[in-house]
This record gives sequence, structure tokens and C-alpha cells, in this order.
Amino acid sequence: MTKVRTEESRILPLGSMEILTVAITLYKSHFLLLAGISAVVSVPYFILYYALTDVGCNSTIAYMSTFIRNPILSAALVFAVYETCLSREVSVIKSYQHILHSSLVLPLMGAYSIPFALCMLLMWVVSLDISKLVFCMPAMLIYFPFMIYVGIRLLLIVPICVLERTGARATLTRSWNLMKGSMGKAFWLYAAILFMFGGAYCILLQFGHMLSSTGDNMLTNTTLGHVITSIIGLLIAPVFTLTNVFLYYDIRARQEGFDKKALLTKLDNNFGGVGQ
Repeated sequence: MTKVRTEESRILPLGSMEILTVAITLYKSHFLLLAGISAVVSVPYFILYYALTDVGCNSTIAYMSTFIRNPILSAALVFAVYETCLSREVSVIKSYQHILHSSLVLPLMGAYSIPFALCMLLMWVVSLDISKLVFCMPAMLIYFPFMIYVGIRLLLIVPICVLERTGARATLTRSWNLMKGSMGKAFWLYAAILFMFGGAYCILLQFGHMLSSTGDNMLTNTTLGHVITSIIGLLIAPVFTLTNVFLYYDIRARQEGFDKKALLTKLDNNFGGVGQ
């Protein structure tokens, strides 16, 4: 059984399962804070997304989520986790205030938009033959592994941008370099998260279908699917971000030789000691 490391050793080098265990442990101990940060932007987004589904505008909302909701939510969670690791008081409001009142929003959106634009361009190239009713299997076999590779290399965008206060280009370059040599570790780490929450989603969805098929319950399967998807999405966001932060700490400790005191001191200087 993996032993969870204490607060004092939390950001020293960790194994893959230790990172996941520590992330989940911190999530449980600060559930209301982290779930609250997620709910502030996720609940309005999900309501708007499903409300506009019938009129065909949900794809626009999805794009807005990529450029606005995702980076701001992730940045607020990173800030909250960082302050928590320093045993400082932090709230939902303070987390968003720091992100929105600092100069982080535009670099974050820029760092998100560049790989997203690349993804859309490659998807368009791959789909050219689809219009001719010819499914380009070789292109698809290249596209998906390539996007997984790029996605993992750029996995640390948010922790780097928020904690190191870098611009969009420097953030992308920094993440690309830091993730070198940690591809397999990150892949299996996030595969484990998706497996856990994917299993939870299937169980909850099946349970919901059983409830809707009995009595006078007016909820349809579609509505249940929307509700369960929204709940899982709201709850999984902090887990991904927590894992991201501790993976970032782990990689820096391994590659750059930082111990806890040196790393937090350097990051706090970048942060301007906002929590003090």
C-alpha cells in the first residue's frame, strides 16, 4: 500500500501512484474549496451549453470553454493548491480575484489557443477525404498519436504560466522541455484518472437509467446523461489540476534539483508573496 507523504515532503520527488494518491488526499481534505472553484464557472457553462443544444449553438459554447473557461478555472485551482501547500488561507473568491486581477489571463489564453489551432488545422487536413466519402485511416492513425504526444508535452502549461509568470510562447517552450523524459509517467497517470472517472460515470449513468425507468419519474435518459456528465466534469477538473501541479513539482525537483524550500522560495518570489 502506498504511503501518503506528509505536508512537509509533499513536493519532493514522488512516484506516479504517490502523485495521484497525494492529489486525491488533498482534494478530499479541501473538497469544498476546490469543488467550489470548479462550480463557479462549470455550473453556468453546463447550463448554457445544454440550453443552447437544441438551437445548434453548443459548439460555440464549447469553443468559448476552451479559450475562456478552461484556462481561468485551471489557473484558479493552481493558485488555490499552491497557497494550500504553503498552509495559507485561500478562498474561492480570492483564487479568482488573483487570476483575474493579475496579468495571467491573456498569456493563458494564448498558450491554450496555439495548440488548439494546431489541432483544428490537423483535423481539417485529416478530414479532407471524408467529404469524398473516403475515410483516411492512415491519416487518422497518425493524427491521434501525434495529438496525444503534443498534449502530454504541453501538459504543464497552466502551472508554469501561473507559478512562473511566463508569457504564452515561453510557457509552451517551458512545458515542452520539462515534459521530456516524463511522457510515459504522465500518460499512465492520466490514463488511471480517466479510467477511474470513466468507471464512475458508467456506474452512475446505469444507476440513473434504472431510476428513470421506474415509477412516475419524469427525467429522461438524455437529461440524466447531461446531469451526470456535468457532475463528473465538475468533480474531475480539480483532480486533473491537482495531479498537474504535483507532477510539475515532481519534475522540477527531479530535473532541476530543487528541494521543497528552494522551490517554494523561488516560486513565491515569482508570485510576489501574494499570500503573505
